[in-house]
Amino acid sequence: MSQARSLLEDAAEDAGKVVIRCLGPLYVLAANAAILFIATSMVLVVYPRVLAGQPVANRAVHLIFLASTVGSVLWNYYACASVGPGYSLTKIQDPEAGHRTCKKCGCAKPEGCHHCSVCDKCVLGMDHHCPWMNTCVGRDNYAYFLRFLSSCWLGTAYTAAVSSVPIELVGMAIKYRKKDSGAHLSCYLLSLGVLIGITLLLGFHLYLASTGQTTISLVDKFASCETWREVARKLCWEQDFSLGNLRRAFAGRRGARGRAT
Repeated sequence: MSQARSLLEDAAEDAGKVVIRCLGPLYVLAANAAILFIATSMVLVVYPRVLAGQPVANRAVHLIFLASTVGSVLWNYYACASVGPGYSLTKIQDPEAGHRTCKKCGCAKPEGCHHCSVCDKCVLGMDHHCPWMNTCVGRDNYAYFLRFLSSCWLGTAYTAAVSSVPIELVGMAIKYRKKDSGAHLSCYLLSLGVLIGITLLLGFHLYLASTGQTTISLVDKFASCETWREVARKLCWEQDFSLGNLRRAFAGRRGARGRAT
């Protein structure tokens, strides 16, 4: 019975990996489509309405700011995806020689190294597997990931503010002024929705970066907690907050555990 249960669990885990790998390109496509939609809606729909009658210099400033923000978002997005997290590729021939060895791939596992079941590789300084980038975030690309989140936050805060329209919720329907087009409203709602999500995610990773941790190390730390009071103590009072850690994380100089060095 236990053997059959184990086989079912392994089959379910393998099926989950296949699904995530197949959905990865779709997540990437959705992320790029959202960026493209917001940018084009701002230029073709929102700016002609909101900036009509304003001086050319003022409109140029808005356009330059939007272009530079979108450029920063795309640059850091593709840099994070293409650079990769950094993988442990050294095969250990003698596991008894004192080296930590991955049981799944046989590679060396220094501190902070974890095996990603989706990528099927050991990731150095692994933080998490990001489906939106279809890759892991780890030692080598965490700085790009932080910059991407920061650029996204700045960009969506700007587009949500500029494209904001008065709306009214009536039951399950959204009512808005007839002069505001559906594209204008969609740009505002999408920007606002992404802004809320990015704010939470960026806040979490700024906390991790300033305390020299990764998502995995934080989860491991709380796994042994039995009460919410113990979780709160480890989350707040037992952390070593440092602006130096934060600067080094943005510069791409985090240690193997995720702690800044």
